[in-house]
Amino acid sequence: MSLPDTHKKERLHSAYIRAIIAHAGQNLMVASEGDYGIDGAVKEIVKFPVGEKSKYISTGHVFEFQLKATQKCKMNDKGEVIYSLDDNAHFRFTKYNGVIPSVLIVYDMPDDVSGCVLQNIKKLEMMGCCYWKFMDKDTLEMKTVYIPSNQIFNAEAVNYILNYYGQELRKLRNVSST
Repeated sequence: MSLPDTHKKERLHSAYIRAIIAHAGQNLMVASEGDYGIDGAVKEIVKFPVGEKSKYISTGHVFEFQLKATQKCKMNDKGEVIYSLDDNAHFRFTKYNGVIPSVLIVYDMPDDVSGCVLQNIKKLEMMGCCYWKFMDKDTLEMKTVYIPSNQIFNAEAVNYILNYYGQELRKLRNVSST
């Protein structure tokens, strides 16, 4: 017997973002059991010199994310990926009022789930693409989310999001970066 396609989609999406976050050199924290609207968080890790050695420490910069896997993404004339939040996801995002920033990560996967992973002796490839979007006040007002097609969730995006939110949090706390 095999997993239902919905469970396969969740696991493939999770594997995709795990690989990207690891490639970015950051720390993934998977959400606890239960579906409470947030699937995990990313914490920034930096190498800090201590004498002749180095230590890796958390900077305190973090963002939470919600994962959505779909085979129904569309592209509009403006080059934006169109994703419609279901009622449950939209409700959770609109009720989220935490101080930790939230990002939507949409995995636009192939129609045939069994074709999502290609493997040979030299490489493992995941088909499809993840896009990301800050879930800010303006975005939350609509159930349909428009994501620029160049806003690909990759290692650079992970570090950009952490840096962006880190700068914003430093402003709020009135501290400088080290």
